[in-house]
Amino acid sequence: MFHAGSVQFVVADVGASLRWILLNDCYNFWKLEVQPHLADPEAKACLDNFPNGYCYFVSEWNGPDGAPIVVCEKHH
Repeated sequence: MFHAGSVQFVVADVGASLRWILLNDCYNFWKLEVQPHLADPEAKACLDNFPNGYCYFVSEWNGPDGAPIVVCEKHH
């Protein structure tokens, strides 16, 4: 996705406002935060198997202009 252009990330965490990641921080956010905590949507996630006891389930949406938005649903 990053090779195709800009990708917007947003974190959805129960009890908190949506957290939009700045466009210039998205690649580092993906590599350093999301990838180590990425859960398989087809499997049951055990939080003990992830660093710091939380994980993300991600889905791709399209913004009003068609640009991709990656929604990172945080589970803890």
